[in-house]
Amino acid sequence: MSNHADLLQTLLLPGVTVLLGIATTALACFTYRMAKSTEKALKQNAQLVAETHELVESNKILVENEERHHQENLRPLCVFSYTGNLHNILRIDRSNNMVIINSDIENKGNGVAKSVKIIFRLGSPRCEGCLQLGPVAAGSKYVNGIEKQHSEIFPLELSCIEAGEIVPTDFFLQQDWVIYIECEDIFNHKFYTIYVKNDNTADIKFSNDPLPSLKDDNILERLAAEIR
Repeated sequence: MSNHADLLQTLLLPGVTVLLGIATTALACFTYRMAKSTEKALKQNAQLVAETHELVESNKILVENEERHHQENLRPLCVFSYTGNLHNILRIDRSNNMVIINSDIENKGNGVAKSVKIIFRLGSPRCEGCLQLGPVAAGSKYVNGIEKQHSEIFPLELSCIEAGEIVPTDFFLQQDWVIYIECEDIFNHKFYTIYVKNDNTADIKFSNDPLPSLKDDNILERLAAEIR
């Protein structure tokens, strides 16, 4: 029996070894394929995540552009409504330390101006007068209480940060000044129509930059330099 068992073991052992080798090789191949498949899946997933992120960012930019376009379409644009030269509507009341602007304010924009403010500034002496007004609908004029047949009169009391005399005569020509009409839209953005003295007339500019302080107003600095 011992001889038969030894013979059987001798015959079977190589076969079992071969089978184990085949099984090991097959398992290694399967593991390799699974690893490759997992690697491919991870790469595809990373690509999908990147593409999803790119799509989200693209949609975000699209939404922001649409919102910006929507807001721009509802932007107010307030201007003085007058005929002739601006100096015809502008005068100084030195006894009451006021500048008087006799003109309507009209909103020529597509959106309501929920608040309007007039800021008048002198360059020498450096003075400022402000007047807060109510809302002005798109395509409408500012009305102070009731409809009027004549233009509105806006008195602005001046507050000076330096000493000096305000010239009462030939005011438009002899003084350096700037007028801002500040209007705020329904999104709380502020816009400015700027009237800047230029010889015997006024240049008109538009801006949405923050309003500088009276002391740091570069427009008045430029005017003063030109006069010097």
